[in-house]
Amino acid sequence: MAARSGGRGSGRRRDPRDADQRRADIVEAALTLFAQRGYKQTTADDIAERAGVSRRTFFYYFASKDDVLFTIDEAEMAALSELVRQQPAGLSPVEAVLTAFAARSPASDGPLAEDPLRRRAVQLRRAASLSAVLRGKELDLHLAYVEATSRGLAARDGAAEPTVEHVTAASIAQAVMHLVVDRWVAGDETDRATLIAEHLEAAKAALVPGRPTARAQRRAPRAATG
Repeated sequence: MAARSGGRGSGRRRDPRDADQRRADIVEAALTLFAQRGYKQTTADDIAERAGVSRRTFFYYFASKDDVLFTIDEAEMAALSELVRQQPAGLSPVEAVLTAFAARSPASDGPLAEDPLRRRAVQLRRAASLSAVLRGKELDLHLAYVEATSRGLAARDGAAEPTVEHVTAASIAQAVMHLVVDRWVAGDETDRATLIAEHLEAAKAALVPGRPTARAQRRAPRAATG
């Protein structure tokens, strides 16, 4: 009878990590190498070696190095959708989605370099800026977030399927999150919750008729003295 993989006589030490941990280690290894060497200079073999897994194991979890960064995790999307559904009825749809996003990754008072959540978001955006393929995958991931959060809003309202209002609210919230990451990429060290609140207020100002936007408010003094 053939020996089981990792068993006695197999010649290979059994990896004590579970599947989720191996996957997380591969992602972390990829982010580290992309930051150190650049996306194009990093191969799947480099990532596997850094993560302490075989090349075969790498391709078991990911079809290519592109997928390491922007793979769509169905379990993560389901958890986000449920978190949106649980938000209080008193919140607007956009606020419900953004509150769910903030709850998934609490604000950090530490610098960006020491916050793995923000560091990963910045590395993802920078990697996407270097590759048209990754920009397409980033868009796919954003659309997956919109679908997940719009379904959460529908369930929150007792609807079987998302309405145009749900999808619109989810899209606005996703745009806000995109702007938050833009700020981080530009070097802003402000925490996620504060940035979300700031851009949410800006969105309200832009959408409410007759209410001046932040840009209009900044320009007002110059217009008054002209």
